[in-house]
Amino acid sequence: MENAVYLNYWKRKVIMSKPMPIFPVVRWWHSTDFSPVEKIIFDSIKTAKSLLDYGAGDLRTREKLQKNGLSAVYKTLDVGHEFSYDYKNADEVKDNFDVILLLDVIEHLEMDNGFENGQI
Repeated sequence: MENAVYLNYWKRKVIMSKPMPIFPVVRWWHSTDFSPVEKIIFDSIKTAKSLLDYGAGDLRTREKLQKNGLSAVYKTLDVGHEFSYDYKNADEVKDNFDVILLLDVIEHLEMDNGFENGQI
């Protein structure tokens, strides 16, 4: 069996050879009030009528958003068992949503998921 790191080596080389976008750095931290990142998110979604929090975790984001005036129908999806969620997997979701949050999700995916069709 080949080393998995080597198998992705050339994919990473191709990606790194292309111009990389410059993303602004906005800090995030746990707090009872909005962090700068949460404020940006809230300002972007505050008029939504429906929202799916995919990877809802400890439901802290829902509490903060609703505490600050988000009135959207708020549905949650998470594979965890620590809290009560509306959905346990994406196959259960049949509704359409104005907003889908995917916070703290990407780090749980396999690297190959990000390289489907040769794209990030």
